Amino acid sequence: MGILLTIFLIVVIQAVDELATDLPDCIPYDESFINLGIKKNDDKLYQVYVNVRMWNFEPNEMYFLVGSTTYFYLSSNDVVHGFHLADEGINMMAVPGGINKITAAFNKLGVKILYVTNIVNSVINI
Repeated sequence: MGILLTIFLIVVIQAVDELATDLPDCIPYDESFINLGIKKNDDKLYQVYVNVRMWNFEPNEMYFLVGSTTYFYLSSNDVVHGFHLADEGINMMAVPGGINKITAAFNKLGVKILYVTNIVNSVINI
């Protein structure tokens, strides 16, 4: 069991290093997450506060400028949901009562499909 855990950790560290993947951070739930939506800090920096519920995803459409960096803050009201943006290497969980954070850099023009497992999907336009 210890050998498998060691191999797993080495693979994760290698993937983060080689693929420039950002690992999600867990943030304690507080009142700053009450106002959902996209906050544009400047032309190249966004903060997105996302809440996932069964049959609902808020915000359900997002628009960002090419070359921008986006911080996703993710939570859930009901059960654990998966949050997957395949083109950007983002895969994390929306956990009730907690907030997960991950960073994405959108460097190519296009429409990205955001998959949220457990029923809901959304679209990101860049």
